[in-house]
Amino acid sequence: FFQFNEHQVLFAGLSSGVVSVRAPARPQPDQPGRFAVEPLDKTRFLLADAHSHQIWLVDPVAKSRCFVAGSGRPGFRDGPLATAQMQGPAGVCLDPETHHIYVADRGNHRVRQINLSSGMMSTVAG
Repeated sequence: FFQFNEHQVLFAGLSSGVVSVRAPARPQPDQPGRFAVEPLDKTRFLLADAHSHQIWLVDPVAKSRCFVAGSGRPGFRDGPLATAQMQGPAGVCLDPETHHIYVADRGNHRVRQINLSSGMMSTVAG
């Protein structure tokens, strides 16, 4: 298993090539839809965490997670990935041609674009 933080046990083995998401160690009924997942390959995926207002690259096989974007504080700010702000990201997807990441920023009612080449987040709709 992979422990994301002290409250969430998220990922079990990938023997079937499918990521399985387990329920939190302690039920949190006030947080439906907290996570959104975009598989990248058989071992890695993008994770939008609506509670922390951040996007992560997760590899449960390597038991690692890498920060992608979001300051960790709710709000609205375009700019460098470490200081950009979102409010409850509810969806995430990768454009396979441009390798840009698109985020459904639910709290701000906008679609955000993460450009990993430039290290910037921008608003593309809303």
